[in-house]
Amino acid sequence: MFCNLLIFTTIALNRRLHKPMFILLLNLPVNDMIGATAFFPQLVTSIILQNRSISYPACFIQALLMHIYGSGNLLILTAMAYDRYIAICCPLKYNTIMTNAHIMTIITLLICNGTVLYTYLQILVACFKNKKSDTRAKALQTCATHLIVFLLLECLGLFTIISYRLQNLSPHLRRFIGVSTLIFPPTLNPIIYGLKTKEIREKIVHFFSKKIFPL
Repeated sequence: MFCNLLIFTTIALNRRLHKPMFILLLNLPVNDMIGATAFFPQLVTSIILQNRSISYPACFIQALLMHIYGSGNLLILTAMAYDRYIAICCPLKYNTIMTNAHIMTIITLLICNGTVLYTYLQILVACFKNKKSDTRAKALQTCATHLIVFLLLECLGLFTIISYRLQNLSPHLRRFIGVSTLIFPPTLNPIIYGLKTKEIREKIVHFFSKKIFPL
């Protein structure tokens, strides 16, 4: 939660980061916090009150937030995959295609899982065709980390669905798989998409060095 808030405030308060890539990235910590809101308040309440029951309104809100979190993650990662595809495969057209007005169209239209996999496949092909080793290495690193997060989210969601079809599966294991979808992706997202991004990392370091721990 802290890392998500840190990335959100860093992007929101720095005008130089108000670019298409970072605007898309801004949505990710918001979505992760929605997922955390769907899970942790009820968990804390159950631990404190020692009561695992949940009221119907609370159950409805929790289910709604989880669906928003899952759908939002898919939409945002798809849009970010398209952004990286344009940046790597069509760099000269990037500023023309990736305008702030175009972002909303991308988020609205790119809702198919195959779009993400196809986009990263195109990036990989472009990387291997690129003769510059440093550009190829940077693009491959970006592509690999983004694809790992996407596949992790998809696999955890798939395992959660399958676990409820297996009657002999331990209830504890079933709960762990379900909870993992709300824990691991939000934990990795700010690290892979935020702290590993040079511009965001520099702004965070500058903020802490000047405002929090001034010399």
